[in-house]
Amino acid sequence: MKTTLERVFAVLGSSRPTAPLCKEVFNQLSETKRNRLRKDLFFLAFVHWKDLPLFFRRFLVRLFIQDRELLLCYLLEDTPLGELRCPLYKPDLLLTLLHILEKSKVNGRKSYLHLAFSLLIAFRYPYTLRTLAEYLRTKQPVAGELLQLAGLIEITGDFD
Repeated sequence: MKTTLERVFAVLGSSRPTAPLCKEVFNQLSETKRNRLRKDLFFLAFVHWKDLPLFFRRFLVRLFIQDRELLLCYLLEDTPLGELRCPLYKPDLLLTLLHILEKSKVNGRKSYLHLAFSLLIAFRYPYTLRTLAEYLRTKQPVAGELLQLAGLIEITGDFD
């Protein structure tokens, strides 16, 4: 862990890295070095999380929040998590329900990007992160979907 942490600090050039600094450094690195730095950051985050200094954990959280797409790709493609996601019978119906629930909240509503990120980790959706977030934000339920959600009509493969 120590050598990986030292290598990250050497590339970032700071004893207290920040997410904006890291983004700036990423833009200046070659593709090979950028991938190596990402791999090191993921290694530290997912293998040595509890051993990392608090300031570095905060840095990683901010970095991952700024680039959720990168984190999502790593989790789904480079870990077993991608294989453990649940397939849904009616995935768009869940999106309708979440849209209704999140729109009705007065305080503490999550961002649609955050909500989409969580959905993509748990369930198989054929959307990118930003597309799913936009879909959640704009999804307007139709009468048939509301009847399905209320349990007043049966959900069949024929209904769309």
